[in-house]
Amino acid sequence: MNKFKKFLAVALSLCLIGGGVSSLGACEKEEPQTPPPVVPQTVDFTVSVKTDKGVAVEGVQFVLWANLDNSKTDLETNSEGKATVNVAVGEYDLELNSESLPEMHFPDKYKWTLDISESVTSLEIVVENVAPDGTLEKPYYFAVSDENEASVTLPANATVYYELRNLSGASMFIQTQGVEVVYKGVTYTYDAQKNAVEVPLEKTDTNSRVRFALVNKTGAELIVNAILQVPEGSLENPIVLTTLGEVTVEVKGTGQIYYQWAASEAGTFKVTSNSQDSYISVTNKTQVSSETVINREGQDQTLKTTIEIAVNAGDVISIEASAFGAENGQEYSYEINFGFQASLS
Repeated sequence: MNKFKKFLAVALSLCLIGGGVSSLGACEKEEPQTPPPVVPQTVDFTVSVKTDKGVAVEGVQFVLWANLDNSKTDLETNSEGKATVNVAVGEYDLELNSESLPEMHFPDKYKWTLDISESVTSLEIVVENVAPDGTLEKPYYFAVSDENEASVTLPANATVYYELRNLSGASMFIQTQGVEVVYKGVTYTYDAQKNAVEVPLEKTDTNSRVRFALVNKTGAELIVNAILQVPEGSLENPIVLTTLGEVTVEVKGTGQIYYQWAASEAGTFKVTSNSQDSYISVTNKTQVSSETVINREGQDQTLKTTIEIAVNAGDVISIEASAFGAENGQEYSYEINFGFQASLS
């Protein structure tokens, strides 16, 4: 009897371990339990866009790519410059649609790699507005040249910055009273005898930009008119050779003097200079022929004294004269002889 009780006790313990006991006292096996699904942790992620002056930018579009499954989410900033989305924590790539940015606004980059987590829930992007606004840092462009007069509206009592393309040391004439010009720290005022404010621009490489300020000294809005006068002998206003012969070239430092001649018949255009200071190039602008240079050549410093270039009737010849080994501030003077030999019929 004791052995039977012992057997029942062992059987009951095994039943309890492996399953359970039914209402009839029978041993039942417990079915394995399915674990609950793992719910990924999510966070609210916000991307915000503002200008370099702190103004919110609406309508900027992004695509957020999840690295785990390559799924994407489209975002667009609201009136506060923000876009928010609830995403699972993890690694993402954020791409900015450049076409959705306002004109003349640029970020430092267009793609970001993010590890979004409880501690990384936002990204702030600053876009620089590079549009001219009349400040020293972002001046307006002054579309004036030796051929075109510029006209701009200057608000009352305002100081507005501009820049223009320099033309070989031209002078700018502001033909409006009540306006001052500040250029390279110097203030230029209206000259009644010239009926203008004359501003001599620094002689720099052609196409370099010159920056200056227009100052309205009146309490009224002004229409400011301006024009450039380019000195004769510059690239834009070459000295036109109506007759050929000997001329004296005077250049200062690394400057150049430009001449131009038009052929009335076919033949050979000739340039001669015996000066060791001469550095001369001749170009047939009509035929776009290669440029030839007079200068000291070779180890023995022998002097090439003559250039000859074939021309046809109507060809335009450009001559640039400067000084060999020129230095800033030093003045050079030498003779050039221009000649022409007509073709034999």
